[in-house]
Amino acid sequence: TLNWETVGSVIHPDDRDMLKDTMRAAVRSSVPAECEFRVVLPGEQTRWMTARAHATYDDEGSPAQLSGLVADVTARKTAEHQIELQRRELAHLTRVSVVGELSGAIAHELNQPLTAILANAQASQRMLRKDTPNLPEIGSALDDIVQAGSRASEVISRVRKLLKKGESRY
Repeated sequence: TLNWETVGSVIHPDDRDMLKDTMRAAVRSSVPAECEFRVVLPGEQTRWMTARAHATYDDEGSPAQLSGLVADVTARKTAEHQIELQRRELAHLTRVSVVGELSGAIAHELNQPLTAILANAQASQRMLRKDTPNLPEIGSALDDIVQAGSRASEVISRVRKLLKKGESRY
């Protein structure tokens, strides 16, 4: 016959209270209790177990015995852990891929107005170096610079809105 002292000595310290509570619940109720817990074997090897227990009662309705099954589920828990790690890695790779694609699109969207700004600024500089600068033409180039700057600002604003709406909760 196993007693709590024998069983409890191999139960992982973090799982002892939960296992005791589950066994107490099985004794208080006619419903079988189930739980998963870890045991620490010699050599510090940890194994995962699942237990299902139910109480039997004597003629007066008092708990007489607690019976049940214990099964080693370490392989399943290890597989679940590996699946979770792979899920997290896939989520990370997906986020990195999306950021890569998004950064390429942002670079393209910003490159057009920045190129226009640079070209118009350089043209304005050349026009100003002339003996008789064409002020309406320079004014037009400056208007184009302002318009391209606004387009670049709009791109940045749209990206910020996108990131706020699509903020990840990982």
